[in-house]
Amino acid sequence: MRDDWQIPGVSLAIVQMDEAGKWKQQTIGLGRMDLKGNQVTDRTLFTLASNSKHFTAIAAGLALSQAGLTWETPMRAVIPSFQLVDKEAQEKITFIELLSHQSGLPRHDLSYDAKATVEDMIESLGHLRPSAPMKTLWQYNNITYAAASHLPKQLSGQNFDDFVKDNIWKPLGMENTFYDIEAARATGHLVSGFARRITSDRTGIEDADVCRSLPRLDNSFDSSSFLSLQVIWLKTLLSNGRNPETDEQVIPQSIFEDTIKPQIQMKSKSDDSEMTVPMYGLAQWTYKYRGFDVVEHTGAMPGQKSLIVRLPEKMIGVAIMVNDQQLGKLFNEVAKWRIVDDLLGLEPIDFKTRYLDERKLKQRESKPPQPAPPTHGFASIPGVYRHPAYGKIELRPLALTSHQVDLQDKTSWTFVVDSDKSWVKEYLFEHFDGDVFNVTAKLVYPKTDAVIWDISGVGIRANFGEGGVGFQHIWGAGEGIPDGDMERDGIRNGAEVFFAKV
Repeated sequence: MRDDWQIPGVSLAIVQMDEAGKWKQQTIGLGRMDLKGNQVTDRTLFTLASNSKHFTAIAAGLALSQAGLTWETPMRAVIPSFQLVDKEAQEKITFIELLSHQSGLPRHDLSYDAKATVEDMIESLGHLRPSAPMKTLWQYNNITYAAASHLPKQLSGQNFDDFVKDNIWKPLGMENTFYDIEAARATGHLVSGFARRITSDRTGIEDADVCRSLPRLDNSFDSSSFLSLQVIWLKTLLSNGRNPETDEQVIPQSIFEDTIKPQIQMKSKSDDSEMTVPMYGLAQWTYKYRGFDVVEHTGAMPGQKSLIVRLPEKMIGVAIMVNDQQLGKLFNEVAKWRIVDDLLGLEPIDFKTRYLDERKLKQRESKPPQPAPPTHGFASIPGVYRHPAYGKIELRPLALTSHQVDLQDKTSWTFVVDSDKSWVKEYLFEHFDGDVFNVTAKLVYPKTDAVIWDISGVGIRANFGEGGVGFQHIWGAGEGIPDGDMERDGIRNGAEVFFAKV
């Protein structure tokens, strides 16, 4: 499958305890680590991405416990600078509600950049519109985990990175796990992310060109780890927080069990008949697969995808890391179930065919044959717009082409915004009708001219008026939550995110 899909590199770790209580393990490194052709080995550093959130949740539990506090402690009691737009939620929300993604906030991933400090991200929460009341729905949010990472420093004065190293990694023998991107790069083993040149009208993987190498995105809330260390972590997870070599209880069992205790349902129904509806705990979700209990989490960074899954009753653990943006998640899912089916001795299910059949891009609404111009003309669109959390954007005319002669051209005039955010480097505005524009958000790396995230199919809309521009389909809300409705509620009140023109 890796060859068929042209997956650049794969790192795989499998552990299982036999009936005699002995560990069996296998590690596999396949393919390219980087553009130079260096091969993936058990010393290659892959990003864990959001699988690092489990360290954050455990560290939060440790810091709270050491200070005589509990998961039910309100955030504001420990971090007074914590703020939310929903002031009732701001005062009441506890750490367990925050870490189980019950804040009421959607993702808002396009609001922050890699240089943002934890303090910056905490401050931004006070300007990000919620999409649901607190404790009503599960909505994934990276910024709230950044806020939780401030706990060790707030309670003990120790920065988060050192706290995790001293309390988790070192006692487990996982010293060569890194938050520091430069330290990871200095090893010479840091993997490169890859992305594909793809056509916007593709319906499957056959249209993907050869992968292009991408630099890894810096992010202080992500970590990188050797394959051999993933074996240690898998065994630790299956041993309920104990060091698999010394049997020392490194992570208190109560904290460890709290992270997998179901707190909220993630979706209304399961995507597959073989699985029950997943429940989210603290950086872990649980469900049943073909009758067996499963604990899992995934991670995604530009050009890389990670997956860590375990079946506690069978003492099976699997970690898969790949450096492929477009197909990495799909590869991990298909490979995971093939491995698990084999280890359980079950007839394998053909998830490869099933998931490929479901892999289709959404289509935008067709543009009117005779779109009306913006209310105040195209010349009114360029300029600087600002949002207190998303920052400043400057719309400028895209370089003129033979089809765009001047500002009076009302059929194909487009605008562009350069961005320094973690998940978007460029916005492209294409006129749709009247004051409405379709927006494509791209994560582009100039050195390689590779686009690793093109969300044109999601249907971001921009509506100009009321002194600025409102965006729809941009905040990443959870299942069942309606999009912002600017037609019904007005641009300022109906927008998911509103930028005022400066």
